[in-house]
Amino acid sequence: MTHGAHSLDAHEVKRRLGVDPATGLAPHHVLERRARHGANVLPRVRPRRLSAMIVEQFANIIVVLLAVAAAISWFTGDRAQGAAIVVVLILNAVVGFITEWQSGRALDALRKQTRMTVSVRRDGRIVTVPAEELTVGDIVLLSAGDRVPADLRVLEAAGLQSQEAALTGESHSVTKTVEPVSIEAPLADRTSMLYLGTIITAGRGVGVVVATGGETELGRIGRLVMEIDEEPTRLQQKLQQLGRRLVYIVLIIAAIVTITGWLRGDPLWEMVEVGISLAVAAVPEALPAVTTFILAFGVLRMARQHAIVRRLSAVETLGSTTVICSDKTGTLTLNQMTVIDANTEPDGPIVAALCNEATGRIGDPTEVALLEWAERMGVDTERVRLDHPRVAEFPFDPRTKRMTTVHRDGEHYLWALKGAPSVVIAASSLSEADRERFRGLNEAMADRGLRVLALAEKRAPTPENDEPFTFLGLVGLADPPRPGVREAIRTTRLAGIRVIMLTGDQLHTARAIGRELGLEEKNVFARVSPEEKYRIVESLQKDGDVVAVTGDGVNDAPALKKADVGVAMGMRGTEVAKEASDIVLADDNFATIVKAIEGGRTIYANIIRFVHMMFSHNLNEVLTIFVALLIGWPLPLLPLQILWLNLVTDVFPAFALALEPGSPEAMRQPPRDPNRPIFSVTLLTTIGWQGAMLATISLSAYGWALSAYGPGAHARTIALLALVGVQVGHTFNCRSRIRSAFDRLFSNPYVWISTAMVIALQALAVTFQPLARILGLVAVGSAGATAFAVAVFAPIIVVEIQKAIARRSLTTPHARRQDAPRPPAAEE
Repeated sequence: MTHGAHSLDAHEVKRRLGVDPATGLAPHHVLERRARHGANVLPRVRPRRLSAMIVEQFANIIVVLLAVAAAISWFTGDRAQGAAIVVVLILNAVVGFITEWQSGRALDALRKQTRMTVSVRRDGRIVTVPAEELTVGDIVLLSAGDRVPADLRVLEAAGLQSQEAALTGESHSVTKTVEPVSIEAPLADRTSMLYLGTIITAGRGVGVVVATGGETELGRIGRLVMEIDEEPTRLQQKLQQLGRRLVYIVLIIAAIVTITGWLRGDPLWEMVEVGISLAVAAVPEALPAVTTFILAFGVLRMARQHAIVRRLSAVETLGSTTVICSDKTGTLTLNQMTVIDANTEPDGPIVAALCNEATGRIGDPTEVALLEWAERMGVDTERVRLDHPRVAEFPFDPRTKRMTTVHRDGEHYLWALKGAPSVVIAASSLSEADRERFRGLNEAMADRGLRVLALAEKRAPTPENDEPFTFLGLVGLADPPRPGVREAIRTTRLAGIRVIMLTGDQLHTARAIGRELGLEEKNVFARVSPEEKYRIVESLQKDGDVVAVTGDGVNDAPALKKADVGVAMGMRGTEVAKEASDIVLADDNFATIVKAIEGGRTIYANIIRFVHMMFSHNLNEVLTIFVALLIGWPLPLLPLQILWLNLVTDVFPAFALALEPGSPEAMRQPPRDPNRPIFSVTLLTTIGWQGAMLATISLSAYGWALSAYGPGAHARTIALLALVGVQVGHTFNCRSRIRSAFDRLFSNPYVWISTAMVIALQALAVTFQPLARILGLVAVGSAGATAFAVAVFAPIIVVEIQKAIARRSLTTPHARRQDAPRPPAAEE
């Protein structure tokens, strides 16, 4: 009986369930059915074990490679380097664990929505029981303000309405009736059903339970959420691929250097140590830590912009988004019915206040909106109601499509009428010309996606009167767009991102909102069920899109979790939506997503800056040592000097580049190809020639030192100073692959701070005798300072020439369209 009850006659439903609504279930029937169907609770997701979450922080091939490097450093005598790597790994794991330990609780949030008590008819008596004890066949009594405790087939309805926005996306209350509907009717059109988790906003009703717990529509959504597997993000996948490649590269480097030096006649053990040291230098020990730091800093920056990130990796993924699938109600709109247009006589607002069941801000959203409109029009609604006490009423009936109330008005009676325009026009005294005029006005307002109501009144000496009404006019209501959303959508278009509206609301309403927001009709999907939202997201992902989904309702939860990035509304969003999401918008503002996307793009750009710098530096070190061995020069660096160089020139500049501010062009470029690896052909080429350029400068300095001082500590000190110098200068080059190093020169003070720290540490290594003895360095005076200064500025000059040529190639004689995204070549 779980599905299809909406299409059956109420008597047939009672017969199949074997229950008499007048008496309800007997106690023994309740026990039997609860044993068969289970308790009315949603299944819980098995929580992730803390031990498994901790292990996951180390389940990364780069982390494993670094652990091996730490062990090698420890056993070859450099215990400080080994300990430093271990500390980096532990800090990385702690940050990741703390950020992610609360994820995966969407079903627990669903369970919270079933904790309530309910009035039921059992064994001929009305009793109150916990909702968990309901079973199929129970007769439930509901009135305004109640939360529906299970899926019910309506048996009796008197002005019964429910708010189902969280489940279906409908922005207004739905009138419920006893009459069956088509078996194919979508969820939002099943007016003979009440669903778990929705709220009764008006009237009263009686229903019979047809589904409980996991078999309800809410439970089905819960199962969808539970069945969605957590998949690694694109960034995680790329870092894993990078780690696997690094394993082979490191082994090859160690083997080639060791064999080359040994064949040249150097001691085998010394060359093994050099090979291992170079391999350790080639491993990016700062990669996991700096990546985590970049993401964590992005989280803090986004929190200040009202975007709360629940999963670190989601920050980067949001920056690569190609499609945003957005719910309409509560996300693009305010989820607040409002009178948008009104064409009425002066008494119109008074009738709207009297023919109304809302009290204050409580009641059906449409009636609350009419009450607010009356107050905006200057009506003191409380005083009007006191001066016109209600003596009779005819509640809204979906068959008559009207509501009428009768009030005392001094010695007379005031009749107030509101309803469908066609019905109210027919009940009013109007000329044929006026009827046509108001029908045309009604159609024009409806075409704009407004829900149109007509108002009328009449005064009579008695509360019974058959005279026609005086037509007062039309009122158009809608759930209006959120302020700033249209501008935000335009910004996403400039950034090459497609926005799709997915809503359970009516097609004409969705299209009207879409037009107002500047969405193309092909990007508006109406009457979409939770399963269909899920399938649309899945289809987009199969086409290669990176999909962000926004929403606030229970019906959005499966799509939120399936998406590459789920974005929930924090103020109006249900707990289910929040728990299924990766990011929560604290201000419920769609425009905040645009800021978050910009932040995500900046974060990825900073990761690329860091990778660019780190691998250029590492390639420089490897080539300098390898080429020196090939041409017969003595080793330019000892193993401990290699490790010192790697520690000093990578860590501090890496963290400085992590704090690089975003480019002004970040939202004028299309999303990067989500399948493009971190090492694109362009980046690999850049790293290759720049690493070779740095090595050429370093080898030139070392060659000069050999000719001036001969082999030994003096030449090695000059070589180390040159290597540190070129990497200090190259840090400024890595701030952008297009912009000049002198553009926005002081926009990132951390680069200057890191430069000062590197220079200070290197000066200490040369002048502080205990440290100099450990590293095998000597004082070299002005020659060393000159070599260092030349090494700093030489790579900047070379790269500045290359950037100037690259910028000239990007300019075209044609004016660029202002509303088109920049080509990918303009990336940072």
